[in-house]
Amino acid sequence: AELVPRYYPHFLAESLKVGAEHGVTVLHSPAQVLLANVVPMLWAAQQLYWEPDLDIDSLLDEFFVGFFAESAKPMRAYFDYMEELWVRPDRGRFSGHGGIRSTAQFMTEEQVERAEGLLEKARTSAVSDQIAHKVDIVSRAFEFGALITRTYARASAAEQLPVMDSSAAASALV
Repeated sequence: AELVPRYYPHFLAESLKVGAEHGVTVLHSPAQVLLANVVPMLWAAQQLYWEPDLDIDSLLDEFFVGFFAESAKPMRAYFDYMEELWVRPDRGRFSGHGGIRSTAQFMTEEQVERAEGLLEKARTSAVSDQIAHKVDIVSRAFEFGALITRTYARASAAEQLPVMDSSAAASALV
């Protein structure tokens, strides 16, 4: 399963529209993801399977308001950021399955911090316990990828340190 948000609703909406124009009537797409990382996209896709000409942004707005209520705007900002990271052309996101290295390199530590900040805004905007709980579920799903990113970044940095003796090795671990 992907441990980072493999989130691309605009690409998916366009693909479904093109498919419908060419007579595609069956689609198989295994969702090997943490559901909390992609649920807005999957909900919108369900609508688009029946009506591929629907506006993806309107569908997403409907989902976020209906599901996250008072936290809709910051949650939309978080998921928009995840989409921005996933579809960026420099990383070839749509080529094969990721694996641990792909997960680790999906984001920088700075990008992890920005995403966590967006989730914190959503959490603090939640008035009801139910909405706070929904935001927490998404936050916890994000934590897996964030931990891998941080661990990989720190391990990569430690590899670059000159370690000549046990004292230097101990310092490198701090």
